[in-house]
Amino acid sequence: MGLAVFGNIFPIESRMWASNVGSGLYCLALLACAVASYFMDAVNTMFALTMLALVAMAFFGSLMQSAVIGLAGRMGPKVSAAVMFGFGMSGLTVFALSVIGVLVLDSNYKFSSMVQAATLFVFSGVYTAVSTWVYHFCFSCRIEEVVDVLTTLEEERSNPMLARVRSLQCNAGNLRANDLMQPEHTSQLATFSAAMRQMGSQPFNVWLTFAVTMTVFPSVMHQWAPDRIVFLQLLTGCFQVFDVSGRYLADALASYLPSSRLWMLSILRILFVPAFLLGQWRPQSCFLWGSDTGRVLLVVLLALSHGFIGACAMMYGPSQCDTEIRETAGLSMGCAMVIGIFSGSLLALLTQL
Repeated sequence: MGLAVFGNIFPIESRMWASNVGSGLYCLALLACAVASYFMDAVNTMFALTMLALVAMAFFGSLMQSAVIGLAGRMGPKVSAAVMFGFGMSGLTVFALSVIGVLVLDSNYKFSSMVQAATLFVFSGVYTAVSTWVYHFCFSCRIEEVVDVLTTLEEERSNPMLARVRSLQCNAGNLRANDLMQPEHTSQLATFSAAMRQMGSQPFNVWLTFAVTMTVFPSVMHQWAPDRIVFLQLLTGCFQVFDVSGRYLADALASYLPSSRLWMLSILRILFVPAFLLGQWRPQSCFLWGSDTGRVLLVVLLALSHGFIGACAMMYGPSQCDTEIRETAGLSMGCAMVIGIFSGSLLALLTQL
């Protein structure tokens, strides 16, 4: 929530540089922890160092998210859709690398786990370096539309009164000096509140979408057949593929779905919770959650709806706001997404009590 309210105090370029450098450093730290854990038996020490690296990962990841989602919100629905598609592709890529590692390295469990983890962290470090170059030396300085948006955002960030003037230009005939001088019109909390009001139900939609998904996936799904490792990997792969497909479809179909009706689809997804739980508790009661085919179908529908509704909400939310507060709107939607992931993870624990 703090990032939603205060994250856009800092320039986007500063946030991107800090998050990219920090991401590279914690990738190196996690790589060192993965290798050291194979050669050392200091379990408590390695656990503490790994947790510190994870805290750094959470901080710098949030910092990057505040910059990327905020910028996407200001630039429009198409860019928001592209960002959500990129998030999905990152998960699919990591899953593919993990599967390849399991298939190739199966002789010594401890050694293969170390090599697999080290490979993923090396890949993440290289990917971070490449994406840093792409953003800072291509995307943010060579694409005219991006340059214009970044320039406008930083002008308004350094001079909140300028943003207020632009927000009142449509009512220039009624513009008064007092309207510009009221501090409540230019504070971060006021901007956040205005963005939440103008986005309507979209923060709720993205929160509920991620909360429902995290409640049943992967924790409940893994209880369907805990001894069938290959089948569970197949289900996880299906989720990753169809989640990305749903995000891609959102860009193509969002214009045909009224934004005011999206909450209906979000509410309907709650039905996945009892369906997945019945697959764990009473699999013999129905073909849909008791057979392999039905379970694959459930995961496919969960993933498609997750990607589609989540991406649509992220597109609709900022686009419903005034231009000068769309960056804050994007940050707020990102905050709702993270809270959805967190609350869904807590509910997942309750399902296994």
